[in-house]
Amino acid sequence: MLQFEINEAKCTQCGLCARDRPRSLTCSWTKTSSPNFFWTIYSKTCNVSFMARPRNFNEAQALKSAMHVFWQKGYEATKVPDLLAATGLSRSSLYETFGDKRALFEAAIREYHRSISTERLAAMRRGRTAKESLTLFFDHLIEVSTGKSNPRGCFMINTATSLETLEQQIKDFVNEAMGSFHGLFLNLLKEAQDRGEIGEDKNLQELTHMLI
Repeated sequence: MLQFEINEAKCTQCGLCARDRPRSLTCSWTKTSSPNFFWTIYSKTCNVSFMARPRNFNEAQALKSAMHVFWQKGYEATKVPDLLAATGLSRSSLYETFGDKRALFEAAIREYHRSISTERLAAMRRGRTAKESLTLFFDHLIEVSTGKSNPRGCFMINTATSLETLEQQIKDFVNEAMGSFHGLFLNLLKEAQDRGEIGEDKNLQELTHMLI
């Protein structure tokens, strides 16, 4: 039996390189007769233990960077190397922290809804009338969608237009988020109609669909 430290290995499940994670192996070994003098390690006799590697990066900032990539390129066009370049993470760190590409996209769209959409709704609530509230809402939408620091367009709306390519869990979240905007606009218009800001002859459902 031989106990030693191994600095580079790949996961037999996902194939990810984990050379930056300390690990110990206790195993039996034999030397092959190949010209390269490889060592053969029999996995059935190996005892592998992992030590948790402390994260030396800002997870929130990495998620924000990934969100911007998805926002700019969309889910299908975004490749894992794009995400690695934007976040500055190794492939193993990306997968360990966020999971696969689909899981990271779901985290990104949720982060967008939590941060950007929340700011937009807060701006909307500052309005004293329906017109003022809607103006504040769309002013924020335009500012974020055209700002130099952000990709063009609304990430949520961009995602909603390509739902057929996404998994059901992401579709459900986007539909739920868009539905919440529909309900918010409809309630706003109903209150405005009760106050006389909107005529009684106006179809509020149609007006809401126009806003969405």
